[in-house]
Amino acid sequence: YWSDGDKINVNGISSLSLSVEEGTKTSLADFNIYGVETPFNVIYPASIVTEMVYDEEGYISVELPSSQAYHPTSFAEGAAIMCGYSETSDVTLSNLCAAVRVNVKGTDQVVSATVVSASAPLCGKFKLNPQLADLAPVEGSDELSLEFTENITLNEENGVDFFFTIPAGDYSDGVSFFFKNVDGRNLECI
Repeated sequence: YWSDGDKINVNGISSLSLSVEEGTKTSLADFNIYGVETPFNVIYPASIVTEMVYDEEGYISVELPSSQAYHPTSFAEGAAIMCGYSETSDVTLSNLCAAVRVNVKGTDQVVSATVVSASAPLCGKFKLNPQLADLAPVEGSDELSLEFTENITLNEENGVDFFFTIPAGDYSDGVSFFFKNVDGRNLECI
């Protein structure tokens, strides 16, 4: 769903911020952007684009952040990287990230949550071709963390869900999840 303030990048130019009424869920949006011509290469969120120039192969430089905001029921706004290509004003965006949910049970308070990849970058510098829906690492980091505004209290019965979005792909050597409590003890989930 689109959120208030969302922006897309079209052909290297950022749109105006989207206005969505609080509490409204909408999967369709009309973005206002000026000075672009077809075909449209669209990237969401606009904030990940680091250089507004496409290379000769149709790639643009983007940077995936090393942390995402914790949200109790889903992944953070702007954490799901999407792109699309169209020769008309209607564009359908494809997800380039996988949403990973980890449920943790217990009675402790969690102060940090991190996912670490043993085989592929999770954040950092990437190149993106919206026409091919191709996201390729250039210089990335294998560690991604969730940002908390306050400690998260676990519960033993249903547990607490933690959502990460990571670039879709093959993690042949797996990923590990680390949760730290207020005493500094780590819980590792593989």
